[in-house]
Amino acid sequence: MSAVQPTELGGTLNAPFRCNARQQRTINFRGSALVEGSKRTAVGLALSVAFLITGHGFAKYDRTLRQCLGISCLSKNRYYDMIKLVYPHITEILDKMCEEEKERMKKMEDESLGSWKRAVVTSDGVWHTRGYFSKKGSFTIKNYLSGGLLWYGHKCMRGADSVVEEEVYEGTSKSMEGVLATECYGQAKEEGANVVCVWQDGDSSSGKSVKEKFTVCQVMKCGGHVGRSHTNNLKEFAKKKEFSSDMKRK
Repeated sequence: MSAVQPTELGGTLNAPFRCNARQQRTINFRGSALVEGSKRTAVGLALSVAFLITGHGFAKYDRTLRQCLGISCLSKNRYYDMIKLVYPHITEILDKMCEEEKERMKKMEDESLGSWKRAVVTSDGVWHTRGYFSKKGSFTIKNYLSGGLLWYGHKCMRGADSVVEEEVYEGTSKSMEGVLATECYGQAKEEGANVVCVWQDGDSSSGKSVKEKFTVCQVMKCGGHVGRSHTNNLKEFAKKKEFSSDMKRK
């Protein structure tokens, strides 16, 4: 055996065997087929994509495979190349999901609850660094009755991205959800949808965005979120010897 190449193959192995008898012969063993038009292996690419779509970045991918299991995996730059490769395909799938759900709603009678003209939705923002001052955030609007995705948006506060053309967000992470809610509900308004009811958590900024675009819409709050917030307020109040004016208003 003349050489072994295990590094940056995403968990696979290439080993060429050469024999010098009467004539030189070479047998190549590949742990996985190469993806057409690239140097990536099919198994390595599929494994890295699996980590990505389950919400894991390079740090968790590298820690799980290389540090914990001892498997030679993709390097940081190769992992980011994979993200660039799958980004347009994932975006296409998301857009298709949105269009299919919109068409389903448009086929319903306008008077029916959950139709395009009487939409009942749920929306929320998500931060990509839980418990920290996140630099990235997303916002989604779903059909509350079916769970189908309708609109989505994303903001990033740092980095020079050669994949996404949108400018870097200059606001704070606290304001990001309200800004994204305004954009997503504004898109719904432009496309001719009429939202009559929104189920959400206790966030006030996104609720204001809904009322700005759909003035007669009912904004309903999730009982679980409201109850948890109320419990936290009571625990905080219990530590005080007297109530402030703000506490009394709450």
